[in-house]
Amino acid sequence: PTFLSAGVFQEVHAWVRTVSGFGVIDAEGQTVIEPQYEKLSDLTNGRLVFKQAEKYGLRDLDQILIAPQYDRLTDDGDLLRAREGRLYGYLQPDGEWMIAPAYQMASPFANGRATVLKEGEWQLIDVSGRNLLAADYQQLFPAGEQLWVVEADGAYGAVNADGRVVIDLVYDEIQPFSSGLAVYNKSNHWGYLEPDGTQAFPPEFMLAWPFKGELARVATRNGF
Repeated sequence: PTFLSAGVFQEVHAWVRTVSGFGVIDAEGQTVIEPQYEKLSDLTNGRLVFKQAEKYGLRDLDQILIAPQYDRLTDDGDLLRAREGRLYGYLQPDGEWMIAPAYQMASPFANGRATVLKEGEWQLIDVSGRNLLAADYQQLFPAGEQLWVVEADGAYGAVNADGRVVIDLVYDEIQPFSSGLAVYNKSNHWGYLEPDGTQAFPPEFMLAWPFKGELARVATRNGF
């Protein structure tokens, strides 16, 4: 058969697109799901997100698990991010809400934590939807090493999975960790932080790039 486009095989199945829409074939080219959908995701954990009549749902290779009813749906594994109107929430694979829609933005859960934006406020939540942060921050993003970079009034620091500040908000910038160290900026000079907040290198470089293994590129007054 001839397809308009096709995906990479996952678990010996792949999506394909014909003039009738998106469907699924097996490794022998046999049709498993008849082409009929407006969109179809790659097969993940035996499931596929599909779009039909402008709404998103979830199915496996045999049957529909969640009827198409959401404005956006992303299968992240244990939980799915679903958007109703302008708000995101988290669904269980059986279609029951774990956390009802309440967020303008929502990240996937990783190690039981997710970053969300609720009514203009960034939050670090657990799977019950409880906000673990004790303060309001203008920025919040994963930094690796089970830490999240936070920013308030232009000052950067980091919190741990409990929402506790472990790197004080005294820096002008902190980048995600790479090879166990994070690039930071202090007064227009760059250095490297360890996960406990210790300065592995003081702010002595004109520029600094993330470590890759045991090496990192830096710039001093003498050059790179």
